[in-house]
Amino acid sequence: SLSLGGPLSNWAMTVTHGLWGLKPWQWLFVIEGLPTVLLAGVVLKFLPGRPAEAAWLSAEEKEWLQSRLEYEASSIRRRHGLVGLAALRDGRVLALSFIYFANITSVLGIAIFLPRIIEGMGASATEANLIATLPFLAGIAGVLFFGWLADVWKLHRKGLLFLTLLISAAGLAGAGYIGPSYAALALIASANFGIYGVKAPFWPLPSMFLTGTAAAGGIALINSVGNLGGFAGPFIVGFIRDHTHSYVIALYVLAGFTASAALVTALLKTPSMVEEEP
Repeated sequence: SLSLGGPLSNWAMTVTHGLWGLKPWQWLFVIEGLPTVLLAGVVLKFLPGRPAEAAWLSAEEKEWLQSRLEYEASSIRRRHGLVGLAALRDGRVLALSFIYFANITSVLGIAIFLPRIIEGMGASATEANLIATLPFLAGIAGVLFFGWLADVWKLHRKGLLFLTLLISAAGLAGAGYIGPSYAALALIASANFGIYGVKAPFWPLPSMFLTGTAAAGGIALINSVGNLGGFAGPFIVGFIRDHTHSYVIALYVLAGFTASAALVTALLKTPSMVEEEP
């Protein structure tokens, strides 16, 4: 969405000028919001909420999957014993909340200001929106690559998470060190490869020790704290840019967030996998 957003915004702002009495920015909100509204109905109709509702599964497959999910849930409860609001004070949940906060801070810190960074290289606003698509294509590659690795190396997801965060930190710090240039843009792309790759090894971790109401509360806390990075990232980058007239230090700060998240990951006690059903 971030890759397509720039070109789509350019197109919308150009072709909608004076159309039906709405300003181009108003059309931008309509065009980019309408697909989400329509998709809500599609999800309600076609997305199954449990195995029994999955039309593509046979009766035997539905029964096996449901029994497997119930076994995993009971195994997690038996070994970890977290119920209800106890998850909200669990050290692993708090550590994962910080890691996700640092990741989202980097995601939105880069996403909001990347076109402005590219403009600083001499590109026009329209050109900057187009060029900004490239680093996010690297993010797509990161999601796919680390998603595949997270499936292949199930026992090493903590190591993969640590690796994605290191890649993120190195790319952001390198871009800040080089300064405004297309080499720096390539390093931001490499950072995005790690930043978006984080999600594949990250999100299986909470469900390895949380289930039931503990999972509902714990995952909600991780998401809530993490998404505060959507405010923190743009605010930090904008504040530093206003006071230094440069994005260099802002990139260093974002790199510091991801590096600290890597350190927390290294110290995180990884839950054991659910044992195989006897």
